[in-house]
Amino acid sequence: MFSDGSVELVIRNITHVTLVKPFIASKLFGVGTVLIELAGSASVEGFLFYVDKPEFIYDSVKEIMQKNGFKLTKQNLIQKEKPSLLGVFMEIGGGILAILFFSLYFIGPLIMVVGSIFGVGGILGALLVVIVIVLFVLFLRVMNLLSRTYYIYGDAIVYEEGFLTKVNSFMPVENLADSAITQNLFEKIFDLYDVKISCQGASHEILFKNLKKGQEMERNIDELIKNMKPLVGTYKEKVNPEIAAMKIPSGKIESINFDESFTHETKMEFGRSAAGLMIGLVTIFIVLTVIGLITGLALVLIPLGIGIGVFGLFVGGLGIGIAVSSTKFDILEKGISEKFDFLNKRNIEFSNDKITGVVFKKNFIDNWFGTFSTIFWSIGSGANINFKNIKYSAEVKNGIMAKLGIAPEEEIYKINSAVTLGALLKANIGLCIVALLIIVGSSFLAISNIVFIAIPILIVIIGIIL
Repeated sequence: MFSDGSVELVIRNITHVTLVKPFIASKLFGVGTVLIELAGSASVEGFLFYVDKPEFIYDSVKEIMQKNGFKLTKQNLIQKEKPSLLGVFMEIGGGILAILFFSLYFIGPLIMVVGSIFGVGGILGALLVVIVIVLFVLFLRVMNLLSRTYYIYGDAIVYEEGFLTKVNSFMPVENLADSAITQNLFEKIFDLYDVKISCQGASHEILFKNLKKGQEMERNIDELIKNMKPLVGTYKEKVNPEIAAMKIPSGKIESINFDESFTHETKMEFGRSAAGLMIGLVTIFIVLTVIGLITGLALVLIPLGIGIGVFGLFVGGLGIGIAVSSTKFDILEKGISEKFDFLNKRNIEFSNDKITGVVFKKNFIDNWFGTFSTIFWSIGSGANINFKNIKYSAEVKNGIMAKLGIAPEEEIYKINSAVTLGALLKANIGLCIVALLIIVGSSFLAISNIVFIAIPILIVIIGIIL
């Protein structure tokens, strides 16, 4: 009305199409909503809200996608799954608790007011109304969860859900990124799985919950992804003549060679993983001791530092021990994986051609223990894989680079940082001003208060400089 807008979607970049038919709007007016998601976007790009003939639009989008290279035949059904009944009741358990809390906390006082006006009969009537509403809400929730059906085809993943409001959706296999399985404690006890599918877009993830054959579904999806060539980015626009005339120093890349020969299995190093905890606890003890000696509160602060150290060492050490013993990192022929298996279970795998970046991290503590960390980014995945605190090896580092198709080449351009103390202070000018005001303001108070307030601030400023 007051502004204009236009959105154009590149067909070959579509990752996910959904048809939503709201119960009342669909029954009374025959309208629905079609949602279209694209690679490279963190949100739904195509909104067709409350349009006539939504099924026709949904099918038309599919036909246009097929004309642009997607198969979407949905002929070869590989697997069909529905949520486990036990898993559904486990999932609504939290909802039941939330409804009970809401009823007692918010509706309870209202029922008492009704009772004070209409007596015991009024209370019983109000309770009956609340119970009927709660049971109706739970019934709708259970039926919604039970109505989910997931289909794995040779060229598409399709799911249907909804008891009253109907939802249909499909994802072309060509533009999927990867899949992962997770289990919480209760799912592990009853052998249920959640399967998470990532599309080639920023944080585009679909979760299929409470499946008995979750491992089989993940294997089937990963196999389809590995054998299907992505269509994202194959759409070519007209090239700007000025850009076309520019000389590209590195030359044209004909193809990327993914070296699948290197495989490796590794895990976190306990000493390196515990080092950060130890340094933190020692730092806390030293700071409390110094403050205690300056302020004359040593008899209070030193035992406090010791207590924090003992408690932190026990709790933190236990957590680190569980993480080290339960986490495994694998460099596979066609990808990399991170597996965690303790009370809950998590298995994330990225294929080589879907990995968009790799970061090698090594600090002064890693130099002591001969370790480093490697972070992998995958297109479409909302979570990274982090090979944390693993044993450093030039062979492993070079093997990872070769596996991702990154070969040694001549450096084209290098930018060195030219950071100065003045630039750092300018970059953190807000914190510096606040610190200065607090220190100056504290100068009007007792010396002990100055120490308590000024020392932590000075430590932060020194940390920034370091």
